[in-house]
Parts: sequence; C-alpha cells; structure tokens
Amino acid sequence: MAILPKEIDNWKGPFTNLDSVLNHVSTDVFAEFEEKGISKEGIILQKEERDKNPCVYQGQCPYFENQEDEENWVVLQ
Repeated sequence: MAILPKEIDNWKGPFTNLDSVLNHVSTDVFAEFEEKGISKEGIILQKEERDKNPCVYQGQCPYFENQEDEENWVVLQ
C-alpha cells in the first residue's frame, strides 16, 4: 500500500507536514537571521494566512507568478 501524496496549493507532493525551516534551526543559527533584521513573526506565514492567500502559479508549471516582484523577496544584508 502506497502513501498518497498530499495536495498543497493544488500541487501533489510527497509531503505530510510542511513547516518553515526557520522553526527548526538552533537559536544560534536563528540569531544570525535576526542580526540581518529577520524575525519569525515577520517572515513565516501561518497556515491560516496561507489558506486565505494560496500561492499563485504560472500556468501548469510549478513556478510562482510575480517572481520578479521585489515585495515577494527578503533581502539579507
């Protein structure tokens, strides 16, 4: 019996639990992100927010629309 892939944003994948990698880094590693102005509250989308605003893909491809829009990126300095 095979495990069926989970559908996320209308794409099927072998994921059972998706979570931000930032929830799993050590405090020392995350401190390096904080030094660059990154906070968990400011960068990690909660499930409820993602459900309200699902990712928008280009056509039938797994590429996001508006990839070049600077508001969709975080610049680390």
